[in-house]
Amino acid sequence: MSFSYLFIHVKKKGNIKVQVYVQLAFFLSGNHFEKRAEDNSTEEFKELRNQTQPFLCEAYKSLTGFVTIKIIQFNELEVVSELAFKPYKNDTDRNGGDIADEILEITTTLLNNGSGKIGNYQFNKTKTQESLQNLNNSVRSAIKDFVHKPGGEGTTREYEWYAACKSYICQHNGTCVINDKHNAICKCSEDEVYTYSGAHCEHKAKKLISEINYTIAIVIGGMSAVLLITAVICCVCISKRRDNKTRYDNENIHEHGTLSYNHPMGLLGRQRVPSNLYLTQTSRDDDNYFIDYRSRHTYMDGNINSNNVNI
Repeated sequence: MSFSYLFIHVKKKGNIKVQVYVQLAFFLSGNHFEKRAEDNSTEEFKELRNQTQPFLCEAYKSLTGFVTIKIIQFNELEVVSELAFKPYKNDTDRNGGDIADEILEITTTLLNNGSGKIGNYQFNKTKTQESLQNLNNSVRSAIKDFVHKPGGEGTTREYEWYAACKSYICQHNGTCVINDKHNAICKCSEDEVYTYSGAHCEHKAKKLISEINYTIAIVIGGMSAVLLITAVICCVCISKRRDNKTRYDNENIHEHGTLSYNHPMGLLGRQRVPSNLYLTQTSRDDDNYFIDYRSRHTYMDGNINSNNVNI
């Protein structure tokens, strides 16, 4: 376990109203947290926080003046939390050593008793134990200094022993964290288009998937435009063909007082005679009607005689 910072805030005059905030970072071993869980705005972060935070609340609720403990960040193999308590709630004569000892005792019990886990994640006890002495000295010094100089209402005192992140700037929304060697490093972020890298996340590279998606979008857009133009041309051609056919039928609907020879409706009532003979045939009212093709047919009342004669 390590501490990133501790600060003491005086809400009102008098030690009894002092509220202390200590940021705790628990080292873990085993599997890393999911990448998206490191962003405290994601559903993955909220779900993981809800799974692990009750274990810390149960462990520290016996601390004198306990207010709450909240998980504020997941960093690979770290759970960063903030412990809030009022150390002088019941005893205004407590010193910094008493307060530090109580925190250390609860933390040691949390690490060594039970399954040695926080939620589904295993504590790294070796690294945690190494930081306990540093915690002891730091908390004692910070609280002792505050007890001697409590300050007035609204006063805030901040004590940092891992202060490297104050001057270590991470670009492009990178996050400064303290590694196992207590050195400041940047955890770089990424967005939908770019990934960031470098000591201060100063370098950015375009995601390959974004370029692929952009290319696919261009191809799909081009194909859609071609299909649309083709459909419009086909519609225009079909419309013109239909108009031409209608105009052709209208122009030829009457041929020699009847429908054209090739018109479908004209075939229903047409004589089985070629249309070019219509005007050469003699009317039935003419006596010569049945005279043709070197044959003569004489029509008489009530009697029909047919004789072939040579002309």
